[in-house]
Formats: sequence, C-alpha cells, structure tokens
Amino acid sequence: MKILCVEDDKGLAKLLQRSLNKQHYRVEIALDGLQGWELIQASAYDLILLDWMLPSLTGIDICQRLRTGCRLPASSPNQNTPILLMTALNAVTNKVFGLDAGADDYVVKPFDFDEILARIRALLRRSQKTRSPLLQWGALCLRPSSCEVTYRGNPISLAAKEYELLELFLRNPGQIFSLDRLLFNLWATGGTPSEGAVRAHIKGLRQKLKQAGAEDPIDTLYKLGYRLKQRQDEKTLKNEPTAEESFLSDMEDVLPALPAFPGTANRVTEPSSVPPEFLDVWQECRQSYCDRLLIIEVAVTALEQRSLTPEQRQSATQEAHTLIGSLGSFGLTEASQLSRQVQQLLKRSESLGPDDLAQLRQLIVQLRVHLDPPVSPPAEPEPQEEISLAEAIPLEPDEAKEGQLGAIASSFPSLLIVEDDVSLAQMLAKEAALGGWQVAIAPTLQEAQQAFESSFFDTILLDIHLSDHAGDGLDFLAMVRQRSPDLPVVMITADESFDDRVEAARLGSRCFLQKPIAPAQVLTALSQVLQQASGSSAHILVVDDDPALLEILRNLLQPCGYRVTALSQPQNFWQTLEQTAPDLLILDIELCQSPAVPSSAPAPHPPLSGIELCQVIRSDLRWNRVPVLFLSAHADIETVQRSFAAGADDFLSKPVVPLELLTRIKTRLEQRRLWQATELDELTGVSLRRKALLDLARLMRLAQRQNQPLSVALIDLDHFKHINDRHGHSVGDQVLRYVGQLLQQLVRQEDVVGRWGGEEFIIGMYGIDKEVGVRRLEEVLNRLCQFVFQDQSDEPFQVTFSAGVSQLPEDGFDLQRLYCVADQALYRAKAAGRKQIFSS
Repeated sequence: MKILCVEDDKGLAKLLQRSLNKQHYRVEIALDGLQGWELIQASAYDLILLDWMLPSLTGIDICQRLRTGCRLPASSPNQNTPILLMTALNAVTNKVFGLDAGADDYVVKPFDFDEILARIRALLRRSQKTRSPLLQWGALCLRPSSCEVTYRGNPISLAAKEYELLELFLRNPGQIFSLDRLLFNLWATGGTPSEGAVRAHIKGLRQKLKQAGAEDPIDTLYKLGYRLKQRQDEKTLKNEPTAEESFLSDMEDVLPALPAFPGTANRVTEPSSVPPEFLDVWQECRQSYCDRLLIIEVAVTALEQRSLTPEQRQSATQEAHTLIGSLGSFGLTEASQLSRQVQQLLKRSESLGPDDLAQLRQLIVQLRVHLDPPVSPPAEPEPQEEISLAEAIPLEPDEAKEGQLGAIASSFPSLLIVEDDVSLAQMLAKEAALGGWQVAIAPTLQEAQQAFESSFFDTILLDIHLSDHAGDGLDFLAMVRQRSPDLPVVMITADESFDDRVEAARLGSRCFLQKPIAPAQVLTALSQVLQQASGSSAHILVVDDDPALLEILRNLLQPCGYRVTALSQPQNFWQTLEQTAPDLLILDIELCQSPAVPSSAPAPHPPLSGIELCQVIRSDLRWNRVPVLFLSAHADIETVQRSFAAGADDFLSKPVVPLELLTRIKTRLEQRRLWQATELDELTGVSLRRKALLDLARLMRLAQRQNQPLSVALIDLDHFKHINDRHGHSVGDQVLRYVGQLLQQLVRQEDVVGRWGGEEFIIGMYGIDKEVGVRRLEEVLNRLCQFVFQDQSDEPFQVTFSAGVSQLPEDGFDLQRLYCVADQALYRAKAAGRKQIFSS
C-alpha cells in the first residue's frame, strides 16, 4: 500500500512514516500543501494523510480540489482516494467542515498511533480502488497491475477466483475470513455459490501453489475461517506466537481504538518522557520544536511590551497549534496540554490582563522544561528493597473484615462541584451533604484542576461554560477523561447549544443537565450515573455446543471486564439462567445434547435449539427484556428472520469477528442499562416495587433449588410523617435518599433491595439466615443513628428505623407468607418502642 503524508511538521511526518513503514506501508512525505498537490497530480496513492493547517495550500483546499476534480487531469487516479484528515482542531464544527470538504475520516492531534493505524486499515478496507504495485509473501509475488503471480520468478497460472482469493489474503494479512465473508467480498449478490464451491476454490489455489513449489500461504482456523499465514522467518524475528497459539493476535491493533468497556485496563497514561522507540526521531527533531517555542516566546515578550503585531500573533498561535499535535504524538502529553493553554491565551491576547500574562510566561517556562535539554534514554532502575504487599498497602479495619456480615463501606461518595455560580454551588453542596456525600467546590478551572490532582473523587459535576485562563469546561473534561477515563462526569449548563452536547458526549460525559434545575434533581442524576459507573461488570451467559468456541469467547470477553458463564449442555440452561441472572445472552442456533440414556429409559427429547431457548426467555416476565444475541454458521435470510421472530436483539454469523462482537455487546448492554434506569426509584436509587417482586421470586426459587436460606426484611422509618410535617417534604426526600444509598452499601450482588412504598423498604438476602440478617440491619441502623441531618433552617435532627425479618423455608414457602411474617415482626418492633429489629 502506498500512502502520501502531507504534514508540515517534519518531526511528526517522520514519526508517521516510521510507524507506517513498520506496518509495511510505503510512505511519501510532502512538507507543504503545494508539494502535496503536485505529488497527488503525478502519482497514484492508496490513501492520503492530510494535515489541515498547511503552508501554501491548506488541507481543506486540497480536499475540495481533489473531490471536485479541479485542476486534475481527466484520468487522475486520486479523485476517489481515501483522505484521513489530521488536525489539533477538535470542535464539532471543524470536523463537520472537514468531512463536508471531502475527507473520509478525521483524527484529532495528538493521536494514539494504534488508533490512526486502525483508521487507516478501515479506510483501505472500504476503498474499492485500492491497488498497490506488488504484493509479496516470501518468494510468492502478485502484481495487480498485470494480474501476474510468480514464485521465485516463475509464473503460476491461476483461475480468476483463485487469483482474487490470493489477492484478498495478501492485502489483508492477519485478518480472518469466514466463508460468508469470502462470499461477500468476492462474489456478486446474484451469483453467490455454495460454501462447498468456495472451499473448492481454496483447495485448487493450494494445489497450484504446491505444484509450483511454494509453501501453502493460507491458514485454516477451526470453525473460524481462513487467513494469511505468518511466515516462519517473520515469527522468529519478531518472537511472535503462531496463529494457532493466539488466533486473536490480530485484534491487538484494533482494540485500543475502541471505547472502553467496563473493567478494561486503561491504556492512556501520562508519560513523563518520550517512549524509547521514538527517541531517535525526537532527538533529530527536538531542535525544530525548540525553534517553534522561541517564536512563541518572542511573541509573548512583544505582548508584554504592548508591541505585538497581528502577524506575530498569528505566527505564534500557529506554532502553538503545531506543538499541540506533535508533542502529544511523541508521547509528551503534558507538554501538549501546556501548548493548548498557550494557544487559547494567544487567541485572546488583546484582552489579557497582568495575571494572564504571568500565566502565559509560566506556561512557556514549563514547556521549555519539556523540550530542553534533550531527552536521553532511560537509565536502568536502581535495585530497591523488597517490601511485602501488607507493608506497601496497609488495610483499613473494614477492609480486613471477613465472614457472613461482610464489610460496609466506611463513607459515602465524594463529589467535586465545578461551578462559578457560588450560590447554586452552595445549594447543591448542601443538598448533597444532607444525602451523605462528601463535597468539594471549585469556582474556577484552576482550582478544579488542583483539587482533581490532589484528591480522589467518585464523580464530578461540571459547568460546561465555566471559563478562565485555564480553558473552558470542555477542556477540563478532556483532561479528566485522559487521566481518568472511567470517572463519571455530569455536565450542567444554562445554554441550549447542541454542539456542546455532542462535544460533551464525545468526551465521555455520562449525563447532561439543563439549568434551571432543582438541586434534588441534580443529586438524583449524580446518584444514578454513579450507580451505573460503579456497578459490577456485566455478566454474560454463552450457550454453545462447541467447547472450543466457548473457550475462545471466554478469552475474548473476560479481558474486557465481562464476567462470563459458558454452557455447553442446553438442558441445564434454565437452572444456569436463574443462578447467574445474566445481563446478556449469547446463543447458538443449532445445539446438540447427547447425555447418556439407559436403554430402559424413555426416548430422549429432541435437541433444544437456540430459537426455542429464546422463545422461552421472551415468555417469562423476569427475563423477557434480557438482550439476546444469536451466533450461527448459517446466515441465510430464513435463519435470520426466524431468529428475530423468536425475540433476538442481534444476529452475528460464525466465525466470530472479535471487534464486531465486542461492539454489538457493548451497544446492547448500554440499551439494557437505559431500560433498567426505568426500573429504579428516582429518589432513592433502589428498585421499584414491581422489579423487587420479580427479583425476590427468582431468589426464592433459587434458594429452594439450592437448599439455601433466604431472609426477607421489611424496614420502616420511625416517625417519618413527623419529619415531613416539621422539617418539610424536601428534607424528607433527603432522608429517603440517604437511607436508599445506605441500604445499597449493604446489598451484595445476589441480594435485592427495593422501595416498597412511602418510607418502607424491602430486602431479600440470599444464603443468609434471619439471625445474620438481623445483625446486618443492626449495622445499618447504627450507621443511620450516627448521621445528623439538617433542615433549611439548620436545625439538626436524627432518624431511626424499625425492621422485621422472616426466613425461607421456616416461616413460609411463598413470598406473600414471608412478607406477612416480616410485617408482623416489624409491628412488634414498633410496639416495643421503635429503633429495633425483630425476627419471626
């Protein structure tokens, strides 16, 4: 593949060239727009990497000329060549403008090289005009321009489809092609052959290559498909595993570009120096970045002396713009962020005050530290004294508790409020504190950044239009997302700009609130977002009769943070379903079951199918909204229609394409979370009555099947009507919210907590007898008694509750009976003076 890189920063251009050369792309470089345009007119390219801000001719101008055919020869080969636009301009309007000008994709500097490589591969896959001069696999050569195939210079005669198969594999090394995918790529819709015919073409290709003395270049992966083999000499040089040892090795280039899944390790780090693989290029080009910084320093000096010309200002802003993308791409993330702040200050240089100028000068000093002196290779680390894990991370008393009681979290969530409206921030803080939150307020972005760097927060509430010399709300969100990708951030604004909503969503904001809004509504949104973010990783149940595929899916999904239960015997499906309570199901359509059956036993039932399992799920109120994803080796229209008619949410054909599967799973789980939000009480965050009933019924059946105890507890707040009458209903809501959060700290994953109505809550505790259940509730009651609430007039008061506990099977075998017994125990506790917990 031949790529043209049009980039005026010589250092970044060399870095791109090196990275692309390692992936076997041929790269030509143009350092300005005019030179790039001349190369586009003279040579054919498979892809164009194009910087936006270029001397002589901008990237946008090149896009528009190329797509309109302006000043191009009639037979120009590049009019439809894919264009990947590169720029440090990250506003939505910039992206829309670039794509409308003719770019096929857009990447923001500084970029991750894994991401840009993945985007390049995607663009090349889409291009139907991709042709490179020579494709090689060892001594095997294919020349697309003449459709010749040779081995050690000797020609090999191939049929048309054999030639197309070989070209497809050579152009896509490492990619797995299922039979369906080969049919899609090489045959028109109207003339699709059978899978047997495809196998015959592959067999014919192998035989002809073998007759010519060439090694077989095609790998067969059981139940997955085919791909180009990695040659043995390349494996030895790179010390890489074979395809059989790791069929997913080709995914490592793609997964870093995906959005993070729950539980995945964070790939984005804050490097303090240039990575070793970039050191030689950095040392060669470092001085050019020092020169760019010198231009900025001269402009800042002129600005301080009030002699800055418009030309100096424009030149310095452009140099800062270049440093943003280039330094970040070299791994100097902090230097890139400093450059962005410099650019923002220079853009409003006419209105800068003394403090802003001092800040600008300080940013220049910090940038100089990153650029000068040159970065040297990291020294060998000095040996350190070994310490034990217990010495390195001492456990708090609560963390060391064991046994049935478990440990209850010692504190409520922490919240950083970034809001320059002091009165609103104080109202929000007061509301949150009454709900048990630990709150810090930052009225400026500088204070917010200091707080973020010095303390840990569970969530952040951020005004999107808060602006000072440190940037604006979106800049702060970008910094938070880079350093803590999974930290939930809720945006709040009085502006109705759709562009702001899009940009906040792109940066990973979990929620967007519109002012004016009541503080209680803000806290409810924060609670729901935090609950979604801090919840356990999704549980996936996979049902397939192929143990090898089950192991493959387990190895694919578990590193992404999913909990996986693999089931190869469909007759155990219902029992496994109730035990695991999965968030998503992956079902094979054709399932085999062959349990040993005595000769005297009646004839076994016919094998279950995934279609039947899906129909059973959709007919049950407890499971009818669980996402179901079908996997099948049959992708004919009839099979797909039957799957969706049975209630499937999605359908994928085998062999599994890992990236596509992960994307589909993530999408379906996000949809499920949105639906689950409708089953939660907005005020307390616990389940609504209907969902609590269904979950309790499931736990009862599971406890009876597994011969385990199940405790059911009813909790009623003492004198709650008096709290509403004396302190107001808004304060009563704060009490309910606090109690809901406190109860959720008690709940294990297998337990149920719901709001039964008013000030009454219900809890189901699986595998716990009523004596242990009473002790658990006593822990919660003691914690509640220690908390001091305050009303609007700052009058302090405290809250208690009474509770009753029943147990399955001692007190009954159905939920109605257990509820009645727990309710009787609750009224005895109230009659005995309240603030007590009785069991049956």
